[in-house]
Amino acid sequence: SLANDEQEGLLDRFLENAFVPAMARLGHGPVGVFDVMEDSEENAVYVATSFPTFESYESLKGQLAQDSAFMSAAEEYLFRDNKASAAFERQERRLLRAFSGMPQWKAPESGDRLFELRDYESYSEVTGELKVEMFNVAEIEIFEDVGLNAVFYGQTLIGPNQPNLVYLLVHDDMDAHAAAWDRFLKAPAWKELSQNERYKGTVSKIHRTFLRPKAYSQL
Repeated sequence: SLANDEQEGLLDRFLENAFVPAMARLGHGPVGVFDVMEDSEENAVYVATSFPTFESYESLKGQLAQDSAFMSAAEEYLFRDNKASAAFERQERRLLRAFSGMPQWKAPESGDRLFELRDYESYSEVTGELKVEMFNVAEIEIFEDVGLNAVFYGQTLIGPNQPNLVYLLVHDDMDAHAAAWDRFLKAPAWKELSQNERYKGTVSKIHRTFLRPKAYSQL
């Protein structure tokens, strides 16, 4: 989360010149970097990437500290003079476990794309697990059939709003977004699945955020 344009410029230079290249050297990525759509009250930059194992995530900080090219490019961002010159307001991190129904990311074609980040809260651990199951057994396939193209699906292990799951969709534009969701709601397979008593009431709240990729984003 950012307070002003100066912080965003500093963060952009760090991500573009230090973090994204370092992740590529370590064999991680792609790294998606996104601005929140202009009509949002949230002033933030979203960064998303993936790791093959928890150990590869856990070792990242140490690997970056040993990367001289990263440390040199990141110096402006990492070493601020005082609180007033901070590079950001706060950071929030989420660690997600990929769904078994889609264990690998699907990076979209490059271009001016619209991304939709959706966060589904559940009222209990049991219903949270059932919603993940619902996606794995049928809902992911329905999404694909109607053109709701996902980059990833993940269950939150560490982060806010738990129990919850998070997924990221990509659309050509808002019209394509609306058309795909309309096809989903009208799909016979979804109508049948949504009436399954096992999965009723598994989502208690939905958060939705629209994002645009920055010029240097790899997604």
